[in-house]
Amino acid sequence: GNARSARRALDNVRRTCNGGGVQVARVSPENYAECRDTLVLRFKAEGEVVRKVCEFMDGARRGEAFACAACGVRCGILLILPACGHLCCAECVTPTTCACPACAVPLPAPTYRRCTRCARTRQTRRC
Repeated sequence: GNARSARRALDNVRRTCNGGGVQVARVSPENYAECRDTLVLRFKAEGEVVRKVCEFMDGARRGEAFACAACGVRCGILLILPACGHLCCAECVTPTTCACPACAVPLPAPTYRRCTRCARTRQTRRC
């Protein structure tokens, strides 16, 4: 039907924007552990959320595509929403998104830390 045609058209647009290629996520062991630890320690994620995210990272390492929880389009790279564990595409989660587009759970506000080495405000630990 129409939904299938629209989804196919959107997939074609994404392929075109990718130069016809496929996005492949690279997850190093360090990034894998950091993501898992951040979910547990910083966001107090439940076991099911952590399991779902680890399953996604394992699949991403194998080049698998997963469906966006909001629109259903299959992507190799999705955003992890720490409050609920949903995986959503960048088109469904914009800079103004305040809640999960799949379940409406509010997203935590970003916290920024000042780098001890350069005194700049950063969201990551690297300088």
